[in-house]
Amino acid sequence: MGTSNLYKGPKGQSLLPEGYEESIDWDNNPDNVDSSDDTDTSQDNPQEDKDRRKQQQNQDGGGNWSAAKRAITKTSGGGRSGISRAVSSYTKALGGAKSAAKKSKVAQSITVGIYDLFSGSSAQVRENLENIGIKLEGRSNRDIFNEICKRLAPTPDDLDNSIANKALNETISEIVSEEGFDTSDLGVFNSEMLNKMVSGFITNYIFEKLIHQTGYGMLIKGKSPQEIETTEENLKDYIGSIVRHVVKKNLHEGVSKKDVRKMINNLYEKSYGVMESMA
Repeated sequence: MGTSNLYKGPKGQSLLPEGYEESIDWDNNPDNVDSSDDTDTSQDNPQEDKDRRKQQQNQDGGGNWSAAKRAITKTSGGGRSGISRAVSSYTKALGGAKSAAKKSKVAQSITVGIYDLFSGSSAQVRENLENIGIKLEGRSNRDIFNEICKRLAPTPDDLDNSIANKALNETISEIVSEEGFDTSDLGVFNSEMLNKMVSGFITNYIFEKLIHQTGYGMLIKGKSPQEIETTEENLKDYIGSIVRHVVKKNLHEGVSKKDVRKMINNLYEKSYGVMESMA
């Protein structure tokens, strides 16, 4: 999938656009989100859902992809302004923020799964894991996270499933590879992990999808590995800065089950919304 295997994780530098301040607050009211298309029917008719997603993927080329690809090409060796224009053009090619969020249903379902596992007190999180059959005692945290990944990751049998699968694996890999990550203390399974997991997964999903849909590897063919890696780092750090800000302000615990999907859709729509607006 492009050259994204070169990316080794964020360097800690925030590339969030200067002066950015979200203008719409969540106000602790998930009912503010338009949920007309939020009903998850994938369990009602899996084959119909798979066919719908394939049709949706075929329609993803309806936007101005030429402009998006030109903007992505110009990010190589460029600065923050080039990156912001590139991700804005890309989001517009998807049909805008609302459309981009609607085309992220597989990722949103995984995010709901993350929310269900990691919300609540530390004791509740561990209980959530045990309730789905994940044993904790006597195992390393790496093994536990790998099993969580296997439970949540979709089978990579179509484009969106493959992107979501890779994004979740990358998120888990980043977490367990962090400096100071404790492989034995079960205390890492707490509600603080919720923001990290959700932010990491949404960032990786958006980034991997952008890399794939723009044909990034071909667009910057001939660049050195160092140039490619630096550009990927900058793209991902920029997206991650936006996502972390949105998640911090809009992810809330204690949301009723019927409103969780509305809240998760809101995270995707607002993240794409900032990406679209910051050209």
